[in-house]
Amino acid sequence: MPNRRVMILAAAVVLVATGIGFAADEKVLYSFCAQSNCADGEGPASGLMFDTAGDLYGTTIYGGAYAGGVVFQLTRGADNTWTEKVLYSFCSAGSNCQDGLEPSGNLVQDAHGNLYGATSYGGYARGSQCRGSGCGTVFVLKREDNGTWTENVLHKFGVDQTDGMYPVGGLVFDHAGNLYGMTTAGGTSAEDFGTVFELSPEPRGKWTEKVLHSFGSAGDGALPAAGPTIDASGNLYGTTASGGTGCTDRNCGTVFQLTQSAYGNWSERIIHSFNGTDGAWPESPVFLDSTGNLYTAATQDGNVGCPYECGTVVEFTPDANGKWSEKVLRSFYQPRYPTGGIVLDAAGNLYSTTQAGGHYRDSNKTCSDIGCGTVFRLSPGTDNKWTESTVHSFGGAADGIIPISGLMFDVTGKLYGTTYSGGVTGGGTVFEIP
Repeated sequence: MPNRRVMILAAAVVLVATGIGFAADEKVLYSFCAQSNCADGEGPASGLMFDTAGDLYGTTIYGGAYAGGVVFQLTRGADNTWTEKVLYSFCSAGSNCQDGLEPSGNLVQDAHGNLYGATSYGGYARGSQCRGSGCGTVFVLKREDNGTWTENVLHKFGVDQTDGMYPVGGLVFDHAGNLYGMTTAGGTSAEDFGTVFELSPEPRGKWTEKVLHSFGSAGDGALPAAGPTIDASGNLYGTTASGGTGCTDRNCGTVFQLTQSAYGNWSERIIHSFNGTDGAWPESPVFLDSTGNLYTAATQDGNVGCPYECGTVVEFTPDANGKWSEKVLRSFYQPRYPTGGIVLDAAGNLYSTTQAGGHYRDSNKTCSDIGCGTVFRLSPGTDNKWTESTVHSFGGAADGIIPISGLMFDVTGKLYGTTYSGGVTGGGTVFEIP
């Protein structure tokens, strides 16, 4: 198929959400695949973001005008229903997918209202070591004066493999306007186990990529599965789903920190290597609270004799000497598989999602015979123990199922998130929990 311009804007697909609540503790704001060809998107696997006007933005892996995924906007109406608009449909360049394919991770917004994100595939960089459509992209959607959106690709991965391949998770800005993200493969190490990268803006709209760290050396982490977190000093934190020194097969994963020196060089420090009893295979981003404590979730193990895919929630606390201590806040007692990011409310309660578990059982095996996923809360007690409660179990009639990503609060304390599947037509949902 001949190449087409990468800055092709998808025709805006505008659909009105039903606004029907399917459980007392949850309201489905929008069900995807409301059109038979999924022009509105299908399979949201990332979290959401609000703009200053209160509109929600997110991505779906599939669907759209070209079946390569979409960036969407949800706007609340006067009657409290939500209207969806597709801002961009990926793979508009045909089979080459130069504009990106399957957007991954949360979006971030700059002061001008432009949206930034990454795609797991696409880009079709010449000389790419990746097969098929390419090794992924970082992109920006710019809002034009007439209200339309134009996509620009800031970086195509895989030109020489050392810059990383297959970006995963969301991006973060620093105070200077640089973007940071992670890839799950590529890099300069012999192991090809992923990177942490920086994109810096230059005059005339050009961006330059720099690999800050390549995973895979002895004792290092490997295969990151979520995006980075940044603190006020510009230090980066994240997890790797494999690697570390906690397990003999180097397969349990790590929590790490990257710090920049006064000379501009970046150095990595392994904060923790998981050992199985405290969890394994962390696929969640790190959450940083106001006192400098870190929180994340591991998808595996945690309980001796626990069935496969139980998982843990853990906290890491730094002392005055920079040493980190770990505390397991929760070891799940049935298969749960927590992969979403953690958020913290004003009272100190933690909230996140699990892909399995919950009260509903799915006889059709659309999700899992041990439950379709949950939103859960962990509450600190006076005895320094944490209590888990299920806020919502997914899988009821027309409800979403399989929440992969984490949650976010609005200014009133309501929670918002997405489910990968389920809803009225099975394409996934955006939901609200009062």
